[in-house]
Amino acid sequence: MQAINSSNADLVYAPALSEMHPDHRSLAMVAVEAARRLGARVRLAMYEVGVPLSPNVLLDITSVAALKLQAMRCFKSQLTVQAYDDHIVALNRFRTYTLPANVRMAEAFRLHNGSDLSLSTLPLFESEYVRQSKLGLPLWGARDIPLISVVVHSMCTESLKDALDSLSLQTYQNIEVVVVNARGGEHPPIGLRCGRFPMRLICDNEGPLTQSDAINAGLSNTTGEFLAFLDDESVLDPDHYSSLVEVWKSHVPNCVIAYSGVRTKSSRGRNATVTQECMIQTEVNLIQLLFGGFVSVNALLVPRTLIANGVMFDEELIPYEHSDFWIQLADLAPFIYSGRVTAATHHSPEPLCVNKGQLKFLHKWVLQLDENKLSDLSRFLLKKEAAYLENLLQLQLKSTAQDQLRTSLTDMQVKVDSLSTKNMELVHKVTQLEQFLVIAQDEIQALRTSTSWRLTGPMRFLFGNFCDLFNSATSIKVTELNIVPNDRNY
Repeated sequence: MQAINSSNADLVYAPALSEMHPDHRSLAMVAVEAARRLGARVRLAMYEVGVPLSPNVLLDITSVAALKLQAMRCFKSQLTVQAYDDHIVALNRFRTYTLPANVRMAEAFRLHNGSDLSLSTLPLFESEYVRQSKLGLPLWGARDIPLISVVVHSMCTESLKDALDSLSLQTYQNIEVVVVNARGGEHPPIGLRCGRFPMRLICDNEGPLTQSDAINAGLSNTTGEFLAFLDDESVLDPDHYSSLVEVWKSHVPNCVIAYSGVRTKSSRGRNATVTQECMIQTEVNLIQLLFGGFVSVNALLVPRTLIANGVMFDEELIPYEHSDFWIQLADLAPFIYSGRVTAATHHSPEPLCVNKGQLKFLHKWVLQLDENKLSDLSRFLLKKEAAYLENLLQLQLKSTAQDQLRTSLTDMQVKVDSLSTKNMELVHKVTQLEQFLVIAQDEIQALRTSTSWRLTGPMRFLFGNFCDLFNSATSIKVTELNIVPNDRNY
């Protein structure tokens, strides 16, 4: 500590605690204690010599690698025992494994802040097992990652196989599947495994269940840290649950409800084309859910701790039991959108009608709103009203534009019809003229081939010559007259 204080050092280099040489390890423990006592004043950079460490900093030393090698070769006595210089060069070369290709040599460090060490030094001594476990990496089978219990609402349809197949392909490694026979009677056999995941069937050989009763029954038969839902008309992308768990991890230690977007597929007839659209609601809160906001049941990943607070589906609120369930959850934790569409369903939410269920639903929740939520409700309704009026205005403008377009099209059609009539009249006149021309040409041809035309040929010849002489004489006379000036005083 005296050396650190006298030099005003803010960065201390020391061997890592993982070193096998006892001297290196002792020095490491001294450096850790010094940094702990000095607190936020210093940072401790622990380096590797005989044992590779788990680094959080990689330093490019390509430009000084030759100088470092020259310095290591100064230790003549040590190099007679082992080629330590070659070992260190190999270690520095290995450390470039995750770095760009232009980095030829690198050093690895475990950097610690003195302020963190002043709180506790125990994390420095944690095993690799504990470190990887904290990162959420699976270490011993699936027991090291949270279990997701998936409640499958089954009506024994043919599409149940597709739903279960999509579960079997999940990349998340720790899932249990609970299939609830909601149709009643005997359920077709499904086996004990869904791919590599355990699966069991409940409520078999019993009466039909409403969706609320079926899901509640499924929830009471689950053991997972997270709960999810799937019906037999929906499927999931392979990374659906993995992506939702990542959302949850990114918000730890806060409790959140992760959800994804959903693709809806619709088709009619055996050979119909399937059309798709996405249901994405990037923001979900209590007020939105209270007045028509929708989140697909297949999109959610719910921490079990929330269900433990008594959250259930209320069958007395049909068809608002889903909205009631989401609001119960939203009252306990925020909904966080994964930013991805990783689920698909063959049915879309139908508009909810006004009935006794809605009155009970609104009566249950509106009376529970505090002053802040009532204020949020007022702003939400004003925003919805403004959006409705804006849409109405756009529709009116669109209707007016369509009426104007129809009038213009009608006028243009009248003009086109008039031009078409005139065009037909002209075509008729041209046709008549063409017929007259053909008749005239035929008559001329007949005249020229007649006997009278041949007999009168010499007369036409003499008459033509006489005309030519007459025209010539007349032209000469006119020319002579034009020579005399036209001046009366001449």
